Amino acid sequence: MPEHEFQIYLSVLSRLVKLDEQQKSAIADELSDHLEERFEELVRSGLDRDEAIRQALDEFGDASGLAVDLTRVSQKRIRRIIMRSGLVTAALLIIGFGWAFLFPPANDALNSEPLLIAQDATSNAQTPAKIALDTDSSDFDEPFLKKKVVVNFRDTPLTDVLEYLSREQEVPILLDAVAVEEAGLLVDEPINFIVEKIRVDQALDLMLREFELTWYIENGILHVTTIEVANEKFLNRSYDVAPFRAAGIAPGTLLEIVMQATDALWEEVDGDGGRVSIVGDVMTIRQPYQVHRGLPQLLGAIANPSAPGRGIYQAEEMACLRELEVATSVNFTDTPLNDVVEFLSRQHEIPIFLDTVSIEEAGLLTDEPISLAMSGKSLAITLRLMLSEFELATEIRSGELFITTIEVANEHLHSVVYDVRKIQDPSQLFEAVPALTSGLWLERDGWGGTMSLTENGLLVVRQTEEIHREIASVLKTFVAKGTNQTPHRVRRTLETRLYRLPSETAEDLQSALPSTIAPETWRGDGPPSPDEDSLAVGTVRKVSVGQKVIELARPKSTSQPVKKTASGNAKKADEKPVPPAPPETIVVSESVLIINQTAAIHNRIDDFLRSLGLDQSALGRKTTKLSGGMSGGGFF
Repeated sequence: MPEHEFQIYLSVLSRLVKLDEQQKSAIADELSDHLEERFEELVRSGLDRDEAIRQALDEFGDASGLAVDLTRVSQKRIRRIIMRSGLVTAALLIIGFGWAFLFPPANDALNSEPLLIAQDATSNAQTPAKIALDTDSSDFDEPFLKKKVVVNFRDTPLTDVLEYLSREQEVPILLDAVAVEEAGLLVDEPINFIVEKIRVDQALDLMLREFELTWYIENGILHVTTIEVANEKFLNRSYDVAPFRAAGIAPGTLLEIVMQATDALWEEVDGDGGRVSIVGDVMTIRQPYQVHRGLPQLLGAIANPSAPGRGIYQAEEMACLRELEVATSVNFTDTPLNDVVEFLSRQHEIPIFLDTVSIEEAGLLTDEPISLAMSGKSLAITLRLMLSEFELATEIRSGELFITTIEVANEHLHSVVYDVRKIQDPSQLFEAVPALTSGLWLERDGWGGTMSLTENGLLVVRQTEEIHREIASVLKTFVAKGTNQTPHRVRRTLETRLYRLPSETAEDLQSALPSTIAPETWRGDGPPSPDEDSLAVGTVRKVSVGQKVIELARPKSTSQPVKKTASGNAKKADEKPVPPAPPETIVVSESVLIINQTAAIHNRIDDFLRSLGLDQSALGRKTTKLSGGMSGGGFF
């Protein structure tokens, strides 16, 4: 009898059904009888044990009637998990449920408080201002994610690691075995990760990253799957725009920052990915779980300039940065790299990790010999001198200090909010920062970091950790002596794009676009006033460019008439061939809209034109110079 398998299933169901204990017990007893009866019938019909269990559970889900109605959300989740795998691996896939539900602590704490109860969203606020508007944000504010855990895994199977975390934190963890195996991985991939104390979410980020796996929480359940699968699971979160309006930050600026400063794809920019829109004082963003994790911290740092903006692991990152500035002394002669790392980790009392996979993929060894004698220099400078010979570098990854290859470090960008209100003209930073730092920049190099400047003098930069250190040094040299200056309203970076359209359409859009797409970012025909300089900056002009002859589709040609000869052979008719009809054409007047706007607004315009069904050729073409004739768009 499959009592064990059915009891796992029913026990999970019992925990998720939101009914009183007497009702849940009655439902479980009734369904258990039906499951066992159906299982015996299927075995007698010739099915093997596992297949009979699978089919019985499948039919149980379809015929559960009232139980499905009462627990439709939870029921669908359980059936999907069990049916996606064989019953032989059911215990593996229901790691969290097996430990947290079937083997509760001796004090029966779980009996008094259901494990999946939603947490109070206000109990673990991460930013001074209330940004997220979700009525139930418990999946993002789960207290166990911030708890410190001891990690000591040496070639420990992934399933055992998740089982340990599930048991320690009393949280259900579900491993998507199907997606993992389809990605060419094993559910028992060996994990090597040792640290005395680390946050649970940090541990998950760092351990799973090596295998291109990730995690997300849904309805209180922690799911582990591939990055590809997780990125297909979009959800909406809403954020309050009122604090930004009060600070003088335009909605268009906020949209630009959100799309530039996050590690995400956006449909408006990339043609595929998430979406963002602002209606009134509510900004709604549609992105996967991991993108949403960092947004409240980013937005909170913008709404509260006095608070440093360093992302999800702000406290941990700041601790690493402080330790990197501490002076150190070293005296190594052909000392293996891993021994050097262990020594420095003990000396500075912080964990320092080797990115073994990236280092070995670069053809290096983790025991490369290090020779360096130095004292009185900061840990950051010492590490830079030791590692540069091997093209290695340091980076702060998920709040921890890592040694990896320069190539990998340059691929990992993160956003930092800098308060530049003391700088007399912050708009000049768009030229000064790229010129005085060694990083790549999207605007200049076609790939790399980005910068956005808010109307109240905040610089949001997305770059590598090394370049952020350079930026911090550069900004210090530009800070004005006065400390009570009025914040400057700054002009946002604009670019000119050309839109070639039928003249009537262009005329309609000339008036429709400024009233439809971010109206507050457009100005009229007159010169901008000082108060409008940083907000109403966009302009649109229409230029007639002549006429275009469009040839209509020709009707299909008809075959020449034929007739039969006496011998039966086909012969063309004696009639003269009819010449083809001349093609029909129409003449369309065309104009070009010359629009000067931010990149984010241009992308919204393109999206708007697509929604009108206009051809790809009507979308904006970027130009860098208009003097001496228009260029860059391919229109002429």
